[in-house]
Amino acid sequence: MKLVYVCECCDSVIKEVVLPAGLPENAPNLTGSGLRDIMDLDGGEGEVVLSDLCDDCREMLYGGPESTYFSGPVLH
Repeated sequence: MKLVYVCECCDSVIKEVVLPAGLPENAPNLTGSGLRDIMDLDGGEGEVVLSDLCDDCREMLYGGPESTYFSGPVLH
């Protein structure tokens, strides 16, 4: 089985991982009712497509390392 991570912003393939076994039967239970929002089980034979953000889009949306998003909590 192959997992394909695709950026939900620019549609580029971030990473592909080949697993020796199929998707565990309890995998849909791991994501709750929002399974279809993050996993496309119909990506092809033995292929699961997962949505994520690539590093470039994440930086564009949330700012770079100097952003408060990356610096940790601002409240004490």
